[in-house]
Amino acid sequence: MPRLVQNKYSKISAYCRFHPVILGLIILLPVLIAPAWSNEPKPFEEFHSNLGEVLILPLYARPKPPPLNQPGKPLDIATAPENRQANERKIDFPTNQPEPAQTKDIEPQELLTDEEITELLFGDLDEWGSEEEVEEGELLLIETSGWLNFYLAEFGLGYSDNPLYAAYNPKSSRYGEFTLESFFLSQHDPEQKALVYLYGEGKKFADLEEDMSGLLLALVDYTFAPSSSSLSYGGKVQHTYYDQGMDFSDLGSTNRLKITSNKSMISPFINWVDDDGLSAKFELGWGKEALRQFADKNYIRTLSFTFGEEGNEWIDWQAKYDLSNTEYQDRYAKDGTGNIIPGKVKIRKNGASILLSPQKENLGTKGTKLKAGYVKARNSDGAYYDYQQWKFSLGKEIQSEPWESDLSVGYNSTHYSDRLTSKNALFLKDGVSLDLRITRNIDPHWKAFIKWAREEDRSNDPEYSYLSNFWSMGLSWEK
Repeated sequence: MPRLVQNKYSKISAYCRFHPVILGLIILLPVLIAPAWSNEPKPFEEFHSNLGEVLILPLYARPKPPPLNQPGKPLDIATAPENRQANERKIDFPTNQPEPAQTKDIEPQELLTDEEITELLFGDLDEWGSEEEVEEGELLLIETSGWLNFYLAEFGLGYSDNPLYAAYNPKSSRYGEFTLESFFLSQHDPEQKALVYLYGEGKKFADLEEDMSGLLLALVDYTFAPSSSSLSYGGKVQHTYYDQGMDFSDLGSTNRLKITSNKSMISPFINWVDDDGLSAKFELGWGKEALRQFADKNYIRTLSFTFGEEGNEWIDWQAKYDLSNTEYQDRYAKDGTGNIIPGKVKIRKNGASILLSPQKENLGTKGTKLKAGYVKARNSDGAYYDYQQWKFSLGKEIQSEPWESDLSVGYNSTHYSDRLTSKNALFLKDGVSLDLRITRNIDPHWKAFIKWAREEDRSNDPEYSYLSNFWSMGLSWEK
C-alpha cells in the first residue's frame, strides 16, 4: 500500500516500507496475541455466520519487498509476501459461536466457503506496488557493500462507519492507526542475495469493545544467481499473523468476535531472465494455516508459473498461472443446500491472471496498471464450495511535487455452481473496492497524508452484503 516516490530511495522504499523497529514488532506482538490465548478452541462445525463473506480492505497498496532472484538485477519484482490472493482482499469467513447471552435469539446459519478465512485474513498483501520495477541506475547510486537498510513509521487518526464489516446494524468508531516496516538487503556477494522483510500494522478503536486489530508479517528470501547463467535459484519463508474483530450480528442481535489467524509458507523457486527483458518463474509452495478461536486448520500445496516482459517501449506485461490444493482438517464437506455429507473439505483451485503496465510517458498512461484474473475452485466431495470468480482492477499514480496520489479501483464477481440461498437460488455475489491516498512531501523524510478506502459487497443473499468506509489522516517518516 505504499506511495511510490521518484527519488533514488523512494522506489526502493515502495517495496520495502517496513518498520525496522524489530523492537516495535516485539512490543506489538504480545499486545495482539495475548487476548486470544484465553479462548479454548472450539469445533469448527459449532460456528455459524450471519454474514459469511467478509472483506478486509487495506487502506493503501501494501508494499512488497524486492525479490532477489534475477541474475541481472539486484532487485526482482516477482518475489514478495504471498497471500494472497486476493486484490480482491475479499473472503468468506468462518464465524465463532458467541456466548449464550449473545446468541439465544440467533438461529444457526450456513457455514462459510473456503474463501472465508484465507482471503479475509490475508487478502492480497501485494496487490498494488508489487510489480513496480526498481531501476538499476537508481541502485547504483547507493553503497553496494554490506546491507541496505530501509525504515518506515506511520501514524494517523481516522473514522470508519463500519469497521467490523457488519451486514446489519453497523457500528461506527474513531481509531488510531500505526504502521512500522523494515527491510534489509544483503549485498556482500552479487551472486548470493538475501532479503529480510518485516511488517506490522495495527488499529486501536475508541468506540468498540473489539478495540484492536493488527497484522504482523515476516519474510526471508534467499537467491543464488550465478553470473554466468540466466537462471537463478532460491526460496522464501513467510509467516503472517492476523487479528481482526468481525461483526456477524443479525437483526436485533449482537454477535461480535475476534478472529486470530497464523499462516506459514515455504516456497522454493527457479527464475529465468534474458537480456531482452523476458523472464519466467516457476515456484512451488507448502503451507499451514490455523485459526485460534476454534478448530479450523488446513494444509496447502501450491504451484505457479509466471511469464512476462519488462522494458518494452509500449507496455510491460506479466501473465501468471496458479494451482493450489488445500486440505481442511476440521471442515466437513457439504452439498449445495448446506447439509453435511461424508468427507472433509479439499479445495482445488486453478487461476490465471494478467497484469499490464503501459510505458508511454504521458499523464494518461504513466503510473497506470490494469489487472484481470479468473479463479475456479472445486471440492472433491460435495459442491457447496465450488465457484468461479472474475477479478478486475485498475491502479493509477500521479506525481507532481510536492504532491503524490495513488488511486485503485477493483471489481470481482463470484458465482457458485451448486450452493443455494434460502430462496433456492444459486448463490452469487460481487464486490467493489476503492482506495485513494494523497500525500504531500514535507521534507526528505516526513510526509503528510490523507486516505479513503471503501468496500462494498452485494449478493442475492442479504446476509452477505455490506458497505464499509475508512477515512484517516496522519504523518509518515521513512529513511
